Amino acid sequence: MPDPWPQMRVSPGARADARLPAALDPIALRVRPATLAEDFAAAGRRLGAEVPPLARLFLDEPAYLLAEILAFRPEDAEQAFDIALDKAPETAPALVRALALRLGDWVARIKARLPGLSDARPARVMQAVLTGAPGADRAAATPADPLARLHLATARLRSTHALLRNAVASLQPAAARTFEARLASAGSTRRWASCWPN
Repeated sequence: MPDPWPQMRVSPGARADARLPAALDPIALRVRPATLAEDFAAAGRRLGAEVPPLARLFLDEPAYLLAEILAFRPEDAEQAFDIALDKAPETAPALVRALALRLGDWVARIKARLPGLSDARPARVMQAVLTGAPGADRAAATPADPLARLHLATARLRSTHALLRNAVASLQPAAARTFEARLASAGSTRRWASCWPN
């Protein structure tokens, strides 16, 4: 019979000193159950890749836009950005730009398809983030020392990415309420449609 678990030890040859329990490992990939919004967004991406004519109807559905916003995970985006900044700093500006473009797309689609949500405070904050860049005279504030310039550029990238992530996070509660209402109204429409004789 094997020894009970409390008596088992990790041998020094297995790098016992370099191991952390999974809960304490900061880079551990934690699989979490997908939410309905994440599944909905993934279905839209698959449908868009496989069935273009039918996908247009699905992708134009406001619930898909809301699902995209809800499927965005700020903590995952932050971790990916930090890893990119540490391992390949030249890719960090591209990540900031990609997130800004994604936000711009979401804001434009919210204005077009969900005018009630675009009047909400988080949507106005998001629009302000995308249009107004603070610090117009950045060239005057740039230090001459190359190392100081590098630190300043890194700090600006981090703060811009954090601002964009927080803008999405502030929109998510309103998007969740609208998404649930949209699904509830689709369910009641389906129930009424099933009452009609064919």
